[in-house]
Amino acid sequence: MDNETYIPLFQEVNKFFEGLNMKIIEDIPTFLVDKHEINKLSHEFGEKDQLRNPVGMVTYKSGFFVKSVARSFLGGKNIHVVKKVQYIRNDQEVTSLLLVYGFPRLAIGATLAHEMMHAWMRIEGYKGLTIEVEEGICEVMAHRWLDWYAFVGDDFLHTTPEQAQFLRNLKEFLQNKIERNDCKIYGGGFRDAKWAIEKYGLKYTISHVAQTGKFPQ
Repeated sequence: MDNETYIPLFQEVNKFFEGLNMKIIEDIPTFLVDKHEINKLSHEFGEKDQLRNPVGMVTYKSGFFVKSVARSFLGGKNIHVVKKVQYIRNDQEVTSLLLVYGFPRLAIGATLAHEMMHAWMRIEGYKGLTIEVEEGICEVMAHRWLDWYAFVGDDFLHTTPEQAQFLRNLKEFLQNKIERNDCKIYGGGFRDAKWAIEKYGLKYTISHVAQTGKFPQ
């Protein structure tokens, strides 16, 4: 997937947030990057509590260069990637979204939903949350987006029966990975957030988090 084929997916994730009355009001630059680039920027920004090999990242700082994937094409048996370097400088709360190139659309969409929730909370003033609370909510959004996209996404609606079954299997795999994650931050955070949201609803839960920094009990 390159930037051209990524744009419709980005629009789908935006629709998901708009359907929850959580429209992101800032126009956030979004880039597909390779693993080396996202690891380099994660290290530069001191993201000590994040995954060692992140597949997505939100940046809040300005004044840095990012080497992104502009397009890709098949040459023989190899995929060739064309990259370009861009300078990120703006005064927004969220300066960019970075996603690792090379994963299936469904996986990138789930990662984007996760990262967009980080962005939404930052823009709406959710600061100072524990990492377990913030990552837990973001994992719930990724999990919910997979359910939502399975009903409305073009990948599921306009495809062959075999391709649709593959996507259903991939969706189940991605959700199972979130549900069974044994990491305290991501897995534990997800299960705590999911419990609260199922009991109290998303709107009340995120409102409670905004006021107290904790999930409702």
